[in-house]
Amino acid sequence: MDALADCEAFTGDLSITGDVISSLQAMSSLLMVAGNLNIYDTSIESLAGLENILGAGEINIYNNANLNSCCQALE
Repeated sequence: MDALADCEAFTGDLSITGDVISSLQAMSSLLMVAGNLNIYDTSIESLAGLENILGAGEINIYNNANLNSCCQALE
């Protein structure tokens, strides 16, 4: 995740996975994912850090047991 800090654009598909991932804050500078953004099998509790994304092919968020409310975080 540290590699995404200060990254504004990602070319290709970006998959965030692994139960050691508990926060998406490192992605707060990300504006665009040219491919699909997949977030699954993590320990995240919120989508904080994704507020600045303006576009992506698809955004798929699934199998994140600690994530209770995903839609409210992006409103």
